[in-house]
Amino acid sequence: VPIHLHLVSTENRSLHARYGVDMPSLFLIRPDGHLAYRGRAEDLGSFKSYLNGLFGKQGIQEQAEVASRRKIRPRAGEEIQ
Repeated sequence: VPIHLHLVSTENRSLHARYGVDMPSLFLIRPDGHLAYRGRAEDLGSFKSYLNGLFGKQGIQEQAEVASRRKIRPRAGEEIQ
């Protein structure tokens, strides 16, 4: 699923009011329009934890172990943590 980043101008007060935002914030909206995550823009650690919970950091580590046993390397630009 492609991810699109949208910056909302501080002049767009109606959108800020709708979401009760008065400081820089980060929202993750699912393709079906559901608000999946809301947090402070500077707190990327919490956002990363949220994403790890969704996609399973353990699952990523297991994929890396399987790849190393099969001698499979990540594609160019891909990173396995």
